[in-house]
Amino acid sequence: MQSSEALRNGVLARLPDVARDELASIGARVVLKPGETLHTFGQVTSRLRFPLAGVISLTIPTSEGHNVEVALVGCEGVQGVNSMLGAAPDLEAISQVAGDAIEVAIERIPPELMVALRRSVEQYAAGLLIELAQTAACNRVHNVEERTARWLLHAADRARTSELRLTHEFMAMMLGVRRASVTVVVGGFQTAGLIKTERRLISIADREGLGEYTCECYGVIRDATSRCPD
Repeated sequence: MQSSEALRNGVLARLPDVARDELASIGARVVLKPGETLHTFGQVTSRLRFPLAGVISLTIPTSEGHNVEVALVGCEGVQGVNSMLGAAPDLEAISQVAGDAIEVAIERIPPELMVALRRSVEQYAAGLLIELAQTAACNRVHNVEERTARWLLHAADRARTSELRLTHEFMAMMLGVRRASVTVVVGGFQTAGLIKTERRLISIADREGLGEYTCECYGVIRDATSRCPD
């Protein structure tokens, strides 16, 4: 694939030109399909995915069979960050909003390129750690309305679109709340003119207005994490 495509991802955009060209030559462009499990918690990570558009949810599986979201990965980051840093097993990863990504098999990355890639990933990981902590705090102390507004804004930021194709059921699972609760909140946002909804589609109509409903966690996470390249 062309190296210019890699400039759409924040981690890859920070690489030196030669390293980015090399990674593009061994990577493949893949489609992110909503609801697809990209990585199962506890499995060995064999592939890195650098979203160009779309959103990947990092989740924690529970003993009840649910997955609760703890962070999002979009065009600013990479799915598989723990494997890059030699830390704990990578979190479960589920494609949340449709898009595309550059996928690279770890075994194909030569040592010299891995060194350069780790430097860029370390910058991204610092912000991701804050996002993990802030999301845990948000899920503990803020109400469903605030959390839903935060999630919609973060998803739109990372997906590079104000149109998010997803279901209330999937949002509820990611937020760790009942589907009925999400349906009530989404209905209220639509009545207020903040969003428009169709079947499996939520469009943000008033970002500024929606921002008035979110908690301070949106700003904290936004300021701490890397931004998507222009």
